[in-house]
Amino acid sequence: MARRSRFYFLLILAASALGALNQFFLKPLLGGTFPFLAWYANDVLAGFLILALTQLLLSLGTLPRLALAPSLLLVLLAGAAWELLPLLWKPTGVADPWDIPAYLAGGVFCSLLSRAEAKYVQNGSPSLGQTGLKGGNAMDPKHKRPGQDRPAQGLTDAEKPIPADIYPVLDTDLARDNLENDLPAADLEDL
Repeated sequence: MARRSRFYFLLILAASALGALNQFFLKPLLGGTFPFLAWYANDVLAGFLILALTQLLLSLGTLPRLALAPSLLLVLLAGAAWELLPLLWKPTGVADPWDIPAYLAGGVFCSLLSRAEAKYVQNGSPSLGQTGLKGGNAMDPKHKRPGQDRPAQGLTDAEKPIPADIYPVLDTDLARDNLENDLPAADLEDL
């Protein structure tokens, strides 16, 4: 499961656990003291779950995340359907208009978490090339390469340094290590 899918799966698990906690423990114990828990907390979690489940399904299909406006439109339509459609088959039913803003609040919260996770993955998570060692990034093109200070005459292919125009293109330490140690030639010797 990809990182993004795991993120939404964990959000769904957390929201489901909070919903169960509210339904079976908080509502019976504190529902009279805190009416929000009895009336709207599950609606906020429902809006959150609608969007988290949609984003999970999109990530499993390798589709992009929903932007804020389509996300809120989806939650608004689902909330309106849950509040208004039951009135068609049960005319004596009651619809609470404050449930729809509660659904939207859950959708907004899920969207904010989704955007924060996307920014973290894009900017904040360390990549393979970031070593954190003093002296800078090991992937820095200015980083001194093995064999850089000695002439290339009389060297075998395995001993020659990687040409300067190719070296910055290699994007992982492993790729550079394989080229510097002539790993493909070593693999062929085993055959």
